[in-house]
Amino acid sequence: MKLQEVPAPALYFTKEQEKFADTLMAGEGPVLGIGPSANWIGKTWPAENFIEVIQWMTGEGGPMTSARVAVFAAPGEEDQAQPVLESVPEDKRIDGIAKGNPGEVAACLNRCDFYLGNDSGLMHVAAACGVKTVGVYGPSYPHLYRPWGDHTAYARTPETFDQLIDFEGYDPKTLTRTLMGSLRIETVKDAIEDLLV
Repeated sequence: MKLQEVPAPALYFTKEQEKFADTLMAGEGPVLGIGPSANWIGKTWPAENFIEVIQWMTGEGGPMTSARVAVFAAPGEEDQAQPVLESVPEDKRIDGIAKGNPGEVAACLNRCDFYLGNDSGLMHVAAACGVKTVGVYGPSYPHLYRPWGDHTAYARTPETFDQLIDFEGYDPKTLTRTLMGSLRIETVKDAIEDLLV
């Protein structure tokens, strides 16, 4: 198209999608959106790491003290997301696990004040909504697939995608474990703090 600047993605919502978001996201105060699942286990950061970051962000002195926490995941990804949801006090949790169609979920993400998640469609939707977004990366190429915009950032494993999959017996179809164990919690916290400065 020979554009001088690439336009940023943007999403627009129907009245029905907004009504769904009104119901699911009802309440007062800031919302931290979390996407702890992905369509492939290799690129899922361990649930216990998300839990620790949530507690830091929403705890006393954290960047989102006392925020509500909305946990999102697609149908079939419940087992990855449920432990994260259950770690949040009941009066602060928003259960977005396997709820709504893609447009409805996007309308909910649009209500978040910050989003942290694995490299997934949810992460890109949050970024397209203009939500401050940090993606966590391992077996992927963040220089190609990072969230878009100057309101986004990412944290990645010290190893590249190619290094992470360079072991005997690697097969993406039969992999049963995460490949993101080396991504340190402090690295993710640093990315969050840098974005919020």
